[in-house]
Amino acid sequence: MKGFAFVGREAELAAIAQAVADVENGSSRAVWIEGVAGAGKSALLRSVVDQLPPTFTTVRAEADELAGDVALEVVAQLGVSRASDPFQAGLELLDVFAALQDAGPVAVIVEDLHWADPASRLALLTAARRLRDDRVVLVATSRPDAPDYDGWDRFVADPDRCLRVGLGPLSVDEVLQMATAAGVPLSPRDAERLHRHTAGHALYIRTLLAELTPEQLATPDRALPAPRSLASTTIRRLLELPADGQLLGCALAVLNTRTPLDLAARVAGVNEPAAALEALLATGFVTWSPSEAGTPIEFVHPLYRTAIYDDLPPTRRRDLHRAAGVALGETAGIAHRVAGAHLGDEDLAAELAAAASAKAAQGELSIASRDLMWAWSISADHEARERYLLEAAWHLLDDGQIGRVEARREEIEACRPAPLRSLVLGSLARSAGDAEATVRLLTEVRKLVAPDGSDEQVLAVALSRLAGVYATLDRGQDAIDAAREALAIGPDDPEVARYAWASMAIGEGLLRGGAAGLALLAERIDADPARVEPHDAELLVTRSMLAASAGHTSAAIVDVQTAIRSGHISNSVHQRPRAHLHLGQLLQEAGDLDLAATHIRIAASLIADERHRWLEAQVHGAVAMLAALRGEWATAELEADRAMVGAEEIGTFEAVYAAWFARAALARARGDDAALVEGMHLMLGDTDAATAASQITMMTSLGWWPPLIHAFVDTGDVASALEHIALLEAAAAQRGLDLRARLLGLRARVAAADGRPDEAAELFTESLARRGPDDPIIDKGITLRAHGQLLQARGARREAVDQLRAAHELFARLGAEPYRARVQEDLGRIGIHSAPADDRAPFALTEREQDVAALVATGMTNREVAAELYVSSKAVEYHLRNIFGKLGITSRRELAARLAPLT
Repeated sequence: MKGFAFVGREAELAAIAQAVADVENGSSRAVWIEGVAGAGKSALLRSVVDQLPPTFTTVRAEADELAGDVALEVVAQLGVSRASDPFQAGLELLDVFAALQDAGPVAVIVEDLHWADPASRLALLTAARRLRDDRVVLVATSRPDAPDYDGWDRFVADPDRCLRVGLGPLSVDEVLQMATAAGVPLSPRDAERLHRHTAGHALYIRTLLAELTPEQLATPDRALPAPRSLASTTIRRLLELPADGQLLGCALAVLNTRTPLDLAARVAGVNEPAAALEALLATGFVTWSPSEAGTPIEFVHPLYRTAIYDDLPPTRRRDLHRAAGVALGETAGIAHRVAGAHLGDEDLAAELAAAASAKAAQGELSIASRDLMWAWSISADHEARERYLLEAAWHLLDDGQIGRVEARREEIEACRPAPLRSLVLGSLARSAGDAEATVRLLTEVRKLVAPDGSDEQVLAVALSRLAGVYATLDRGQDAIDAAREALAIGPDDPEVARYAWASMAIGEGLLRGGAAGLALLAERIDADPARVEPHDAELLVTRSMLAASAGHTSAAIVDVQTAIRSGHISNSVHQRPRAHLHLGQLLQEAGDLDLAATHIRIAASLIADERHRWLEAQVHGAVAMLAALRGEWATAELEADRAMVGAEEIGTFEAVYAAWFARAALARARGDDAALVEGMHLMLGDTDAATAASQITMMTSLGWWPPLIHAFVDTGDVASALEHIALLEAAAAQRGLDLRARLLGLRARVAAADGRPDEAAELFTESLARRGPDDPIIDKGITLRAHGQLLQARGARREAVDQLRAAHELFARLGAEPYRARVQEDLGRIGIHSAPADDRAPFALTEREQDVAALVATGMTNREVAAELYVSSKAVEYHLRNIFGKLGITSRRELAARLAPLT
């Protein structure tokens, strides 16, 4: 074919050039080049790379259609070597890109992402989402029909994160430019005719400019002699070749990869490879590399390969695939052996199933699924086909590829009732947040188990997952029973056993309180988190949740921090975002709002990335509570509404409580005691207080109850306050919770409201003296303020000022602006004008700068901060420079002093 220079696409190139310039100036960009086959994606990409400034380091990866089931194959080309799952591979990519940035900005080029293995797609997406502050431009090419179930569709559609470049038809002017560049004289009218004939398809235009003479292209009174499809043009040209040239082209189309000439010739059955190649090269469809060992040959563009392959008669295609299978050997040629097999080749299907079993045991779940789907495609045995399909689906679910299983839902539902069928469908229901269907389907597994025990491992998995669902539905005894049954089977997979233990401990907590759950879990993991094996990190998260419900906030923080920093928390069953959310809530209670906000934001970003519907209400609720505490009313209202919507959709007790507590926190921060009381009554129902209290889950620290009692006092309902204090004391005793300091403070408030100031003063003093590190810091501030108000009413002005100033300082350092403002008003009424709120600068920083500052202030290194935020170390360095500049400081020690958490 004639040589062609790149022409046109000026607007696209200009947009990409601007993205590159943004990267040079210090911000990352993603560029998504999308177009149908032959639209010119590769040509545009070559032009982009050619125009990159010399300061850029370029790394490339190209997806191979035949390697689409080899996990992490594409990202391995970019330097990933340690990671075993997509999320960790994405983080390793960030490290790779960070190292490359030492030499300047980086261009990451990924061609044909639509063919990439699912794990690489997810790894690249993980990295792309976290490249906001690196000097990296990620450029990917893809077809419009690429899979959209893994999150790339949402990323590409976000203009703040990605420049989407759609390659539509070329214009008439661009057709003229292409013809001129190729040395083909063409008038504007002839160019318009060629444009109309090809619909502006770049490869079609190139083909016709190469195939037709100028006279044919300029003949106005008859149709262009070439057929209207590239496929027809390609086949016609191939048929003009000698027989050996045709055979070599057909064999190369079947092999579908860059192939040594001798191998392609053997598959084709050609005795004179050089002569056959010479004829084939004349078409321009194929290129060769004579200087490389083996003289590899390949198609210039996959459309040529597709045209030839699709035109092959079934028998010739089968024979060529069989020849390729022989030439490549049993293992390397397995895909060709499958393509050349006849329906009902049960021996090959069984061989594939055995290979899948071996791959699954090695953790290569995507390849195992591929082999099973091949077995399904060639088997004629109905029972075996169903088994192959269901096992393939299960491996995909275990690999996190829910979308690929969802695409096969109809075939799965058409299978006869079987344990694995119910497990697969139950897992799909759980991913969709359908609790009722999940329970029904997972429960169904037990009824379908064969008497010979052959399905007991499937039952163990189903029971383990069922236990987890029961735990989220506040069905503690059911969770315990299902988990014990799963463990009694003896799961082969340690992860199944760990999940059963976690669900059993939570179930125990739901029935008998957090302390009981902790006692049960002590049978499984060491008391010292530093001695817990890394693979048990998720059990540490479970223990942290139980410790929090038992009122052991400090121990709970240590456990979950250890788990997060182990790097062994998976993203399955929402564990990673749940861990960060839980830590954020604990830190908020302990008084470190900056660090709390960081972890809640991490959780929010993770669920936004992965669509964890079961956790959305809790995250929105946590954001609302933190915003309310800081007086950020618009954010608090919006997030509280979102939490309520999520709770209504999912309906789990966690989601419902999160939504109501968010509303209560908003009312409390605003000082709207009536709204707080009304909201809590709605949550507890229309029953009397004692009945409502008896229905409250045992796995709670009861931290929501004191604010309700304070609200009763502030609205003048002392009788209800006394009733609820008695109920709270009984509930705390039932759960083994130490709430003595808080109960004393509540009794002090009732005594003050009831006209017993001396008793109230004694109770306030004792309450404050008993406060420990596990008591909520906000509650201490409220007690200090109430004590100060009492002292002022008694005429003890000096003592009152001491208490109110202590409350003011606490709220100011905490960043609890509405509470601080109310105490400042108290001080103003007695003639004390306190200093304005301390602008400690986190709120003058961007959210990401706040996150970096909060973590650096704890003493973490840049690499440790990057790991916790799931960003690159370069991004942390960039933000730290900005932080130092904005705060006017020069050291990490100064930063720590500015952001010292409240103790």
